[in-house]
Amino acid sequence: AEKVRALVTLRYGTGAGVAVQYGERERVSEAVRTAFFSDRIPKWLLDLSIDQLGDAAIVTTILSAESEPRALAEEEVLGHVDSALAEIAGSPVTRLGGAIVSWTDDPFARCIARAPIGDQRETVLREIKRPLADRVFFTGEHTDERPGPGGMDGAIRSGLRVVEDSCD
Repeated sequence: AEKVRALVTLRYGTGAGVAVQYGERERVSEAVRTAFFSDRIPKWLLDLSIDQLGDAAIVTTILSAESEPRALAEEEVLGHVDSALAEIAGSPVTRLGGAIVSWTDDPFARCIARAPIGDQRETVLREIKRPLADRVFFTGEHTDERPGPGGMDGAIRSGLRVVEDSCD
């Protein structure tokens, strides 16, 4: 009962992945370089074209909280990415395609990452990761006590923690 109560108490962040393809590969890649950061939507962009064949550029970002697609229409989000790229590239860019996938709306994921608030790291997370009768161990990014969202590295650390704890 304590574990279920802890799981339903833990706060999770919302988010969506965005990928957009542009016709001006060299110009977009040069403008974004390794990464682009902003105080507007998109907050950041990564150029994923380096290992891709063809003449198109592919950029990605993640939207969260107030800029998640629940608050904005898909075309509006893609328009913000177009505007940002046009601004840093110095001229308009040609969008060939774009997609947004909301992890919040996904019936299995329902979030992007756990985001404990207040004392949840010391109270809720410790209850979630506590083993049952030293036989059933719990892992996953939601059991990692590091500051901020757990992420993939938190999931890996939790697996290593269980191996250490179960071998004692």
